[in-house]
Amino acid sequence: MPLWTANYHVVGSASETATDFATVAYAPSGSRLWVDRFDGPTGGFDQASALAVDHRSGVLYVTGTSESQPGPTGALDATTVAYGA
Repeated sequence: MPLWTANYHVVGSASETATDFATVAYAPSGSRLWVDRFDGPTGGFDQASALAVDHRSGVLYVTGTSESQPGPTGALDATTVAYGA
């Protein structure tokens, strides 16, 4: 089953010790189908901001920013994660 067949996808940020991308897929009934978190290369600040679905291939893309250098002045890079690729 392609990932996009879920009717609802939610992206945002989740935090325990650092902020990560959080992606959740829900069935039409409201039951959760799957959850995934993306923690960038430094384990630092990562923030999802958008999602897109390629209905032809079934790939779900989540994009945002990810800290590429640790610390208070760390650089943020554009980051895209593909699910189902």
